Amino acid sequence: MGLRVKLFAESAEVAGEREVSVQPGSVDEATDQLVDRFGEEMRRVLSTSQLWLNGVASDVSGVEGVVLLDGDEIAVIPPVSGG
Repeated sequence: MGLRVKLFAESAEVAGEREVSVQPGSVDEATDQLVDRFGEEMRRVLSTSQLWLNGVASDVSGVEGVVLLDGDEIAVIPPVSGG
């Protein structure tokens, strides 16, 4: 099953997909899997994005060491601008 990762805005553009799966583990391991799969541009996007874990907003720096289980969900929300 794995972790479901929902990608929005620029993260979806970089991946060419709106949703992908990664293996369960820590948040750091999940984001590393995204970078391995989609390259350094994804690392740049992740560095400025907010991560939502199972529907709850989390600061990227506040999720270090959090372990995600099979069936959990991460949403990658890059900053948006508009007016």
